[in-house]
Amino acid sequence: LVAGKTRLDASRWFFEMLVLKSKNYVELEQAEPYADIAIAPKPLLATS
Repeated sequence: LVAGKTRLDASRWFFEMLVLKSKNYVELEQAEPYADIAIAPKPLLATS
């Protein structure tokens, strides 16, 4: 999702993902440092 984006755009995207995680809309998983981050929707996302 952030390939080819500027560092500023990538950091904005990352922040937005953290906000969605904090509100329980998505699940984020990263197997190891610097690995890709898997994003999965949670039921709350479908009802909003």
